Amino acid sequence: MLIDDDLYTASVRFRLLREHGFNVCCETFDKFIDEKGKFKESLISDVKGMLELYEATYFQLHGETILKEALAFTMFHLNLAKTTMDYPLSTQIANALKRPPRKSLPRLVARSYIPIYEGYATHDKNLMKFAKLDFNMVQHLHKEELSKINRWWKCLEVATNFLFILDRLVKCYFWILGVYFETHYTIARTFMTKVDINCIDQLPDYMKVWYSEVLNVYKEMEDLMSKEGKSFRVQYVIKAMKQQSQVYHAESKWLHENYIPTMEEYMPIALVSCGYPLLTIASCVGMDDSITGETFILAFNDPKICRASNTI
Repeated sequence: MLIDDDLYTASVRFRLLREHGFNVCCETFDKFIDEKGKFKESLISDVKGMLELYEATYFQLHGETILKEALAFTMFHLNLAKTTMDYPLSTQIANALKRPPRKSLPRLVARSYIPIYEGYATHDKNLMKFAKLDFNMVQHLHKEELSKINRWWKCLEVATNFLFILDRLVKCYFWILGVYFETHYTIARTFMTKVDINCIDQLPDYMKVWYSEVLNVYKEMEDLMSKEGKSFRVQYVIKAMKQQSQVYHAESKWLHENYIPTMEEYMPIALVSCGYPLLTIASCVGMDDSITGETFILAFNDPKICRASNTI
């Protein structure tokens, strides 16, 4: 990495490279440390640089002490600075402290930043116009998707036929937007919302209607994927759904037998019944060509990143 003299440039470069998967070294920030091993007091006056360093710290890896210290350093001084800065910088700082961009949904970050960027006298008018147009067009697409899914949901008459299921369609769709909001993932979002809704706690006798609808969802998924030569992906979702059903059955059996499992017995079941293994597989079905059969096989082999997500 090139050596930069100013905090702002160094922080932006570090954050963007980490954000795009480049494991750049955090030693680039060593030059901002004084002889006592603390961040230099002179940095406090560079508020924009401090803000960029703060956002960069959320890309820290385990054991990167300098970024951990940078987070504490920037949070303290930014909390002081936000009350003395003028708009829009004051609002930008307050938003970042309340909801760090790295931990927020990209479209929510964009929506909150658009008026802030417009508030800077140096903003690019053409870029500003394009940003608003892009946000409105993508939002319109999301509304259309949710409208179609809502019609499907109403046809099921959930409130009447499935009293044990939470009526949380919008919540499920919003969750999927956190996975991917891009316009070319329309099919993926539609299927993921339906799959998430299909997660149920038990299967009573009158579940034939629901079971039939589950099959329809996978048939629809397979028909659309076959047009792109990706129908093989659906078999992995079906396999994941079977695993989900098996662990639900195990938990139901414990309940009816009044059996309290040990931690050793419970965890293997709970790490599947949480629903994340199924959603991990389903989220890959409608994605681009970067997803291959090896991707699904890897997910089924329970890699550390998947196990950690399931545990959380």
